[in-house]
Amino acid sequence: MIKEDKTLVGMKRILRELGFSNYESDVLAYLSLARTPMKASEISSVTGIPRTKIYSALYSLAEANLVTIDPRRPMRFSAPPPELLSSLLFDKVIEETLRKVSILKKISYLEMSEGLWMIGEIVLPMNGHLLGKIVPILINSSREFLILILSSKNKEALPKKFPNVKVSLLVDDHESYEGIEIPGPKDVRFGNPKIFAIVSEKAALLSDADLEEGLYVSERKMLRVVTEMVKSLYTSGLPES
Repeated sequence: MIKEDKTLVGMKRILRELGFSNYESDVLAYLSLARTPMKASEISSVTGIPRTKIYSALYSLAEANLVTIDPRRPMRFSAPPPELLSSLLFDKVIEETLRKVSILKKISYLEMSEGLWMIGEIVLPMNGHLLGKIVPILINSSREFLILILSSKNKEALPKKFPNVKVSLLVDDHESYEGIEIPGPKDVRFGNPKIFAIVSEKAALLSDADLEEGLYVSERKMLRVVTEMVKSLYTSGLPES
């Protein structure tokens, strides 16, 4: 068993900051420092990760080419030593940064008729210029449902016509959605939202009420978290009488 020293703790912290899950960070740090192939049961024992979760973490890291699998029975798993792992992770950070820059450039030139298919699974910060472009695209790309939190301060960012989907609105007053055509069923609740938010089955957008800084989310795990958060905010409002 590898001692929980500063090196191990530091490696796990860095891996989490790079976007790896807690389980993936623990597995990769232990395997890298172990410098020897280990069985899944051994990895489960030293990390404390349940047997039911250990394989998903290992296979996820294998897909990222950070863990090698020896298929001979019993299967054993290994990872590059820290000095090599750091180089591989650096390359991945550069690759991800370039990918995000490329996506930002694409979004900057998006037209209203274009969809979100090119953005893929990502968590991406956005400034006011990009928010203004992405809001109508996100709404018009929805095919199942929309949850919106808005106010009279930011209603101008919305398209005048919505797709024929179920729309749930949390607004500060009736004026916030007057003049907007919603052909499908809608539920309206009133509150005092301090944020602007859109959630669809594809993606979510969170921003301050003034639409100055925001976050676009289409990565599946984060999208589930954001969806539940916005649903809770919506439910906490008072239904329209």
